[in-house]
Order: sequence, then structure tokens, then C-alpha cells
Amino acid sequence: MRKKVRTASLKSLKNKCWQVVRKRVLERDGYRCTLCGSRKNLQVDHFLSRRHMGTFFLVENLSTLCGRCHTNKSFNYGSTCIDLLKAVENREGLEMIQTLIRKTNGVFKITAEYLEEIINRYKTIDIRQEETEASQA
Repeated sequence: MRKKVRTASLKSLKNKCWQVVRKRVLERDGYRCTLCGSRKNLQVDHFLSRRHMGTFFLVENLSTLCGRCHTNKSFNYGSTCIDLLKAVENREGLEMIQTLIRKTNGVFKITAEYLEEIINRYKTIDIRQEETEASQA
């Protein structure tokens, strides 16, 4: 009798992928809000809308924001959106922002292979960093 091999559901892969990507963004931003520098109530925010799945898991499209700045950005209070645009542009460059915008215009279907590729990409980075830190110690 053949055993049925269970594969991870797309939903669980999305959750796993999000956790890996979220951790990478928090580390990149030094566990501080990109706008005000706060270390409290940190959230990872999509610079371009989450509905554009082609950019959903790209770290370039994500920034660490505290709850207050995230609320201000979400409700478009003051110059918060402009400040975030400037911060992302300084970090990623104008060409990357233009690339992200182009990617939002296409139709994108997330597959299990795509999610596993992203998870492996960021886990590989973690392993390399650990090896570098170990060799420096």
C-alpha cells in the first residue's frame, strides 16, 4: 500500500514565508521604526498595497513602522506617506521603487514553488550571516 505524502498547503506556506520575510525586514531596519526610530509596537508595512501580490513578499516593498506611524500612514495623516516614500527611496533607490510599481501592474499568481524559493532565499542569508558572525568571534 502506498503512503500518501503530505505537502504543505499554500496557506501554511504563505504564513511561513511571511514570518521569514517579516524577520528579515525587522533585522534590516534594526528593530526600529523607519520613520520615528521607536522600538515599541513594531509592525511590518507594505509600501505599495498588499493587494498587488507580485510585491507582497519582496523585502524592498516592506518597512518597519511603529503602530503610531503605521496608523498615520494608513489614514494618510500629514506628511507620513511622503516621509515613508523618502525613507524607502533612500534605502532602496528610485529605480527599485519604479520596479516595484511596474510589478504591481501585472497579474501575479502565488505558487508553492515561489513561496519555497523566497523562504530558501532568506534562510540562506540567515545561514551566511551566522557563519560570518561565528568566524569573526
